[in-house]
Amino acid sequence: MLEPNRGQIYGAEVLMRWNHDEWGAISPNEFIPIAEENHLIIPITDWVIKKVITLLKEWKDSGFLLRSISVNVPPIRFMHNGLVDLVKEQLEMNQIPPKYLELEITESTLLKSEHMVLSTIEELKALGVRIAIDDFGKGYSFLDLLRRFKPDTVKIDRDFIRNLSHDSHMEKGIVSSILYLAKTLDMKVVAEGVEESEQLQFLKQQECDYIQGYLFSKAVTQQEYEKLMNRGFLKPQAVKKKNRKNEIEKRKYFRFVFPQHVIGKMTIIEVNNQKIEVGATPILLDNISIGGIKFLSNLKLPINSNMKFNFQFTLMNYPFEIEGILKWVAEEFGDLYSYGVSFSTNGILEGAIASIINRMSTIHNKNERIPDTDFHYYETYYFFKNLE
Repeated sequence: MLEPNRGQIYGAEVLMRWNHDEWGAISPNEFIPIAEENHLIIPITDWVIKKVITLLKEWKDSGFLLRSISVNVPPIRFMHNGLVDLVKEQLEMNQIPPKYLELEITESTLLKSEHMVLSTIEELKALGVRIAIDDFGKGYSFLDLLRRFKPDTVKIDRDFIRNLSHDSHMEKGIVSSILYLAKTLDMKVVAEGVEESEQLQFLKQQECDYIQGYLFSKAVTQQEYEKLMNRGFLKPQAVKKKNRKNEIEKRKYFRFVFPQHVIGKMTIIEVNNQKIEVGATPILLDNISIGGIKFLSNLKLPINSNMKFNFQFTLMNYPFEIEGILKWVAEEFGDLYSYGVSFSTNGILEGAIASIINRMSTIHNKNERIPDTDFHYYETYYFFKNLE
């Protein structure tokens, strides 16, 4: 799973492959149905969960930045006891925080033996394990499922993503509605099966949280994934140019997403209308508009309109110092937080921001390097880790 604007790796989904000594590579489409029919899928699923948590411990001990790992749990596993106890035992034994394990459940699973499934999900969420609904949108009662099961993540089925690159208003409307609904309910959204640049551009415009698909990478081995974890990000295999003349910006102000995070500073200057003086803390800017910015921080800050902040950063050799308030917060991976800021500006300052945004957009659209800006080119986690 990747953050769509920069390709930053946020996690991975475990895929099973069987390399038979005599028959060679066997597709999961062949052996999974047989395993389910013979109930062998239960010990197989338990083995996968144990293996994933063991891998998380190995990566933790090796100094890797941990990212969440998703495991598909088949319907029949929820019909048998012991799943919660198994997960709890393995997490405690390996000393892995539960938030790094995500269990994926299909809509069809949720509709089978509803009471038992709901009870198990509630127990897993109480442990801190994340729950995702896979193939979201294919069922007929997904709105009711969100209300009752309250998942952490929904994964939009690839059938809806496939036609985003074409003039399919139906699929675009469905995807946009799912994204809006999920954000309203404080859920993360993963778009599955992203294979074309046009799909990526639409999802970025709609502020989809994460994507996965062949546009960035096909399935990789454990060793290859460890190399990717060290790198921390992926680039699209091939991004096509897109004619953006007919696109409509739905925000009040155009928002420019920086090609890399921009280093800045933040300090609290006022609480309850009382001026205060405290030291500045480094932040990383994600994007900017005339009305505000989005930034990353390792500090958990209250969303309180009675607190006023000062933000300092330099774009194309132009130093900005702007006051604003925090409007929203979202938890990111690696104990980081992203914040939305609403600026307190005047006409002169807004003109300066607009001018810089236009210049940066022009340079970026030409695939040229933006000058005189303090970009951070490495993984965000280590930027804040080195401050400790």
